[in-house]
Amino acid sequence: MVVVERTMTVRQSDADVFAEIFTAECPLESIEGFIRRSVFRKQLEDGTEQFLVYVLFEDESALHRWSGTPEQAKQREIHKDRFALMLHETKQKVQLVKELFPT
Repeated sequence: MVVVERTMTVRQSDADVFAEIFTAECPLESIEGFIRRSVFRKQLEDGTEQFLVYVLFEDESALHRWSGTPEQAKQREIHKDRFALMLHETKQKVQLVKELFPT
């Protein structure tokens, strides 16, 4: 299994607009080998909100079927104004992991 973890920070006043990225339909869900996307949102004491996004794929080839595709580029273009609300550089990690308790 491959887990893509992204951490993004925005002003609390922009958080609801930014969150719309994750409520919109996404072609990622139709990629063969996509398992799920989980989004977590938490308020920080400095007046910002942090979004933690985890995208799970069956394996590296499933991740590569999405990465760099025209569909991914289109999604970035659609949401570019919302991505501009981010205060800090996005941190991203890609990890190959084994699920201990598969469902």
